[in-house]
This record gives sequence, C-alpha cells and structure tokens, in this order.
Amino acid sequence: MFNELFDKSKTTITLLGPQDFPEILLAGVQAPVIYVDGGTRWKEKAPPAAGRGVAIGDGDSSAFAMDMLLPKNKDYSDLSYVFKNIPPHIKEIYAFGFLGDRRDHEIMNLGEAHHFLKNKDRCLVRFDHEIWAFSAGEWEIYIDGVFSFANLEACDVKIEGLCDYQIKDDKKVQPLTSLGLSNTARGKVTFTCSMPFFIYPEKILRFS
Repeated sequence: MFNELFDKSKTTITLLGPQDFPEILLAGVQAPVIYVDGGTRWKEKAPPAAGRGVAIGDGDSSAFAMDMLLPKNKDYSDLSYVFKNIPPHIKEIYAFGFLGDRRDHEIMNLGEAHHFLKNKDRCLVRFDHEIWAFSAGEWEIYIDGVFSFANLEACDVKIEGLCDYQIKDDKKVQPLTSLGLSNTARGKVTFTCSMPFFIYPEKILRFS
C-alpha cells in the first residue's frame, strides 16, 4: 500500500502530522499524501487534490483507523518509519503538523529529517512555514528578511550573497552554535554545506 502512493512522475509528497499549523498551507496540498498517525484529523479538511491518501502509524494519537498499522512497542517513531520508506525519486517533502506541543517530539522530528537528508541528493524537507531542511551541497535560496542557519552535525559551511553576515571561506561549524543566528537577507543567498542544514526564514521566495 505504501508503494502505491508513489508515481515516479511526482517528486513531491506531503506528510500531515497531529499538530496545528496554518490551514492556508492545507489548501495547496496535492497527492500523494501520508497522514502520520494523529495527522488523520486533517483528512476532513484536505482539498480534493490531496486524494484519499494513506494513514500510517501506531494509532496512539488518532481517533481514526490506520491503513498501515505500526506496532505500539517499537524503538522508532511513526515519522521515522515514513522517512525510511520514502523512495529516492522524491525530492521535496512538505511536513505539516510536526512542530509545537511536545518539544521532545519536535526536536526528534528535526533529527529524523536530518538523518533522512544525509542519505539524499538534492532533497529538502519543509516543516510548516517555519523551518526548511536541505540536503548537503550548494543551494541558492532567495530570502526576504531575517533568517537563521543551523546544523545538527559539525560541517564545512559557506554562506555568500545578499545577506548581512557571510562566510566566504569554508568554515568548520559546530552543531547548534549561535554563529548562524539572526542574519538578514535581501535576495539570493548561496549556502554550501557538507551536511544537511536548516534555515529558519522570515520568508523564502524560491530556491534552486
């Protein structure tokens, strides 16, 4: 059932989780969609373009039945299972409803995205409208306003372009330091990173 979701002509997938997020994001959701456990609560509000979707999880936060029921006693999260089964041709993952409420869940969700992206080439995960995670490599990201850069593993980083604080030579950046905190951009910023990285932007206009 999981594999039936993935038409190789489509390179984007949406994951809907149990937490609140701006419902304006829901309006643009298109198939394929995975409802992750308690994320099934969004089924009734999803637009027709989302299709039926598939519900996957252990059912501990959902009032609805799962299409793919995972065991409750396990050493991985429902989101981790989904990430591990997303095929290589998927290049953009929109993960809505995975931030907020329990902070332990939130930080582990970001960690799972990091580990997912470590094994991917030119792939990103967007969490709501707040956090964008990019795989290692060079990315041109057009940002308007304040943004912060973060990494979860030590890595070589360059930040160049229309922003206040640049790193023009490769710099070894330790994880979760304040080096990338509160920068400001006015257009294209080029990020080159040897590991996956996170951008907390006021507004991303586009990327390539």
